[in-house]
Amino acid sequence: MKYIYLILILILLFSPVTSSLSYAGSEPDWKTSPSLNNGAKWQIAYYQGGEYIPYNKTLAAVIKRLMELDWIENTGISAIQGRDSKEIWNWLSTQAESKYIQFVPDGYYCTKWDRKLRQDISKKIIKRLASTKDIDLVLGMGTWAGQILANNSHQIPVMIISCLDPLASGIIKNPYDSGYDHIYVHVDTLRFEMQIRGFYKTIRFKKLGIAYQDNLNGRSYAALDIVKQMAEQYGFEIIPCHTQIGGDLQKAEQSVIQCFKQLAEKADAIYVTMQLGVNPNTVPELVKIANKSHIPTFSQMGRHEVEQGILMTIEQTDFQYTGDFYAEIAAKILNKAVPRKLPMFFKQPYRWEFNFETAQKIGLDLSSLNLEEDSFYNPDF
Repeated sequence: MKYIYLILILILLFSPVTSSLSYAGSEPDWKTSPSLNNGAKWQIAYYQGGEYIPYNKTLAAVIKRLMELDWIENTGISAIQGRDSKEIWNWLSTQAESKYIQFVPDGYYCTKWDRKLRQDISKKIIKRLASTKDIDLVLGMGTWAGQILANNSHQIPVMIISCLDPLASGIIKNPYDSGYDHIYVHVDTLRFEMQIRGFYKTIRFKKLGIAYQDNLNGRSYAALDIVKQMAEQYGFEIIPCHTQIGGDLQKAEQSVIQCFKQLAEKADAIYVTMQLGVNPNTVPELVKIANKSHIPTFSQMGRHEVEQGILMTIEQTDFQYTGDFYAEIAAKILNKAVPRKLPMFFKQPYRWEFNFETAQKIGLDLSSLNLEEDSFYNPDF
């Protein structure tokens, strides 16, 4: 195996925290058992900004839990594991058997991270939800989905899931309230704080480099507000570099590479954030640039970038916990729970992963580091 990992499991699994708008005594009515929509099947649609591996894994995990809850015939999910979201949806709409729900064949929407296509498809889905009203629930995957669907242009229940930072991206204005009765938004208040705190307490950098697109989505994806909070708390300096804004892949990739070259000269650590130009094609080059200057790197996105040489990351241990949580939220909505009143918070097990080969290349002795669990998520450690 080319890369060796030092993996630390941080168990942060608690009961979901209920939204401040939940009413006492209402939870017993939030059933997860299957039911029909006045004798008919519930019609479900799906919207995502583009292909992204965690979206696919999350969708598969949701389906697995819905099978366990008997909303779908439990035939196992081996047929859809490892597939992209479109293939999963095709299987769901044509082969999955259910007495209660229908994954609508023409209810799959993906804008392929293309802004023009996003505008066109967004108009179509909003018109369908507002006028045709043949959809009962939309699974909105990611930030783009939330920005399009979380509004009063329609009244169809929507679940916004796998969104990095719904507050910073403007989807919600209050971390305790989605703002609309028909909109459910999941909020993870700990993930990025843990990332930056853990990275800092492991490396003790003084200057953190961060390349990002300087617009609303880019700053949101980079968790810039949280990075600034951590910088103020721990006294390190942020070294920014702005990358290409827009859908031109080649230009985006080149801009990220150029930013890494600049950051390697100015920073003593780099936070590698989600954006178009950071992908399997560019990560090996980014790793070479950072390693040459002995710069520790942290992947915001997860294990697949550590496999390519990024030094470390935080990642959920698997997608079972999020799948269970989202599936049960969906079941409660189909059982007439008001989306806005459902728990917005969910804490889950995370694991820290280190690329031992990269650590050796940059001269970092992992055995000498303080890797106590508290050093990653306890601000007072």
